[in-house]
This record gives sequence, structure tokens and C-alpha cells, in this order.
Amino acid sequence: MPHYNWKGITTVGDTRLGSTQASSLDALQKTLRAQNIALLSAKESQIRNKELSLNNQIIFFEHLASLLEHGISIHHALEIFLLHHTKQPLASFGSTILNDLRHGKSLTECLQEQTYTTSPALIALIVAGERTGNLARTIAYITVHLKSTQTLHNDIKSALLLPGITLALAGCIVTGLVIFVVPQFELLFLSMGKPLPAATRTLITISNYLQSPIGAISFMSMIVGVYVLFSRQQSRLRLFIRHHVYYLNKLFLLNDLIHCTQTLALGLKTGIPLTESLIYATETIHNLAFKKALYTTHTALLRGNSLYTSLREQCKDFIAPEFLALVLLGEQTGNLPLFIEKASTLAQSRLAAQLFTIKTVIQPIIFVIVGLLVGTLLIALYIPIFSLASLV
Repeated sequence: MPHYNWKGITTVGDTRLGSTQASSLDALQKTLRAQNIALLSAKESQIRNKELSLNNQIIFFEHLASLLEHGISIHHALEIFLLHHTKQPLASFGSTILNDLRHGKSLTECLQEQTYTTSPALIALIVAGERTGNLARTIAYITVHLKSTQTLHNDIKSALLLPGITLALAGCIVTGLVIFVVPQFELLFLSMGKPLPAATRTLITISNYLQSPIGAISFMSMIVGVYVLFSRQQSRLRLFIRHHVYYLNKLFLLNDLIHCTQTLALGLKTGIPLTESLIYATETIHNLAFKKALYTTHTALLRGNSLYTSLREQCKDFIAPEFLALVLLGEQTGNLPLFIEKASTLAQSRLAAQLFTIKTVIQPIIFVIVGLLVGTLLIALYIPIFSLASLV
């Protein structure tokens, strides 16, 4: 069914913007007329199929929580939100939810029908909030969780950005030297009439290959293929980096542990049972072996084992003893959400230390490796020249 972004006017003269599914423009007009809105303009759009970014989710839930905490009804809160957010995709997202609410649906049902990204864990938290009557507090918890997730993502990206840029520039420099500089030296070497060292001959062969049509096509195809493989969320290249690349695998495992503990603690704080909260927390894990171990942990919980015992037996390869100790303290004191949050904080501090190591240690190592690579290339070019100079 088509999805329309529309502009209308109410019977009291207020301008409304929205996004609604309808079989045709006539059907859209009838739908809006039933809401006492006259259609001014409408345009068919595919915006509903786009993903709502993490930043937009934070904006939406933060404003909604702020208004609900002041006693404003959810309908009125969404109307206020739409008055201040008229750009897509937030306007379409908010107006669609408001229209569904006006038709008697719950907030949970509205979010479940959205094709925008709203994780099952967040929807489950809102279900718990609606059941307990603490929707405002639950959405406030969700906002804090999303902000923490955004900060974590930004920290990881900023730590990996500089090494990535360094490697990319180094690759461009080396490729440029091989394609554009080596041919100039080749002419000089041919004029010498002397046998060339093996390293220089290999370098010239690589240069000639990259300059040929087949070599250029192969090189570009390799770059595009790596980009496509890496851009896919569940690509084998990404999974290989997450699971097997030294040091980075530990970093991504800590990232998974942070997401898992944050979601688990948030679920428990909002009244979701432990077994159900653990399932939602498991869905945030990218490490397949860790995820499988957590599913086995869930099965052990259903059999009556404690969380500490289940994690110790099933996840000892992924969760350090100090994290398990916090879980044990939480069970012994009857305040499991608090100590799981402490475990999340501990994991964040360790991740911060590893990111600091990347910035202060790994970056200089990359510079040294790049320097050695470029130096080796230049030596291969200049050895014949030095040999010729020694004969003069």
C-alpha cells in the first residue's frame, strides 16, 4: 500500500503535517476528513521503509519522556513533538504513531507496525512500562540507554578512524608510486643496460600489471569487493575481524558485553522477568559463539539454575571472573539490576582503556609499518642507481 507524506489544515486553522498509508489519494482524503483535517497537498513517499537513525531515536524518546514526565498525555505529547519536528523522517515517524494511537492502538502496537528500526528489546520495555503504568519512567530509561549506546559507538569509531585513515592514505601513496613513479624509473633502468636486482624487477612487473587494462580492472574489482563485503552487517569479513583479528576481537567482545549487560539491567529495572530479559539481551550480541553460549545459559535458567551458576558454566570463555562476581553479589543482595549495571560500567572502563591503547600505541606502530613499506619500495628503486654510481 502506498505511503503518503501530507500537509493539511484543521477546522480551527492549524496546519498539520503527517505520513499515512492509504490505497489512493481519495482514500487518504477520506481518512483525514474523518479526523477533521482538510488535505492541502500529498506526495507518495518511501520514507517509511527507511531506517530511523540512533540519533533520531534518541530525539524522539527523549522529548516523549520529558513531556510524559510532566503529566502530558501521550497524544498531546506527540502533537507537541510534531510541532517542533517537521523534517523527515521524524515527522513521518511521529505522525504515523499519532494516527495509529488515535485509532485506539497502544504505543507498543504502533511501534511494532513501524518498519523503522525499533529493536524487539525496546518494544518489550515499552510493553512492561504500559503494563506497570510507568511508561514515562520506562521511556526515560530507554533514552539513557540509547544515549549510552551512541556514546559507545562514537568512542569506537573515533578510536578506529585515525588508524583506518592512515592505512587508506598509505595504500593510496604506495599505489600511486607503483603506477606513476616506477614507470619513470623503468625507462632509466632500460637505458643503463645492466641487470636489475630481483626486488626491482618484481616492482616493475607489478607496476606493468596495474597499468594494464586487466590489472586495473582486477585492482578496482578487489577494492569494490572488499567495500561491499565489509559494508554488509553480517559479512564474513566483518565476522572474521570480530572473531579472529588479534586485539580487535577483544574490543568487539567487550562491546557485546556492554550492550548485553545494559539491556539486561534495563529489562530487569522495568519489570521484565530475568529469563525474558536475557533473551532480549542475547539478541544484542554479534559474536555468534557468545550468543550461542547465552542461549544455553537461558536454558539453564529455565531448569532452575541461578544466573551466576549458568553464566559460570556456559560463558566462562567470554565473561571474566570479576564480572561473574558482580552477578553473584547481585543475586546474594537481591539487587541484581544494580550489580549488572556495575558490570556494564566495568566493561565500559575496560573498553575505554583498550581504545586508549589503540590511540597511543597501535597508531605509532602503523606509522612504523607504513614507513618500512614505503622505504622498502624506494630502496628497490634506488639500488640499481647506487650500483651504477659505484661503477662511475
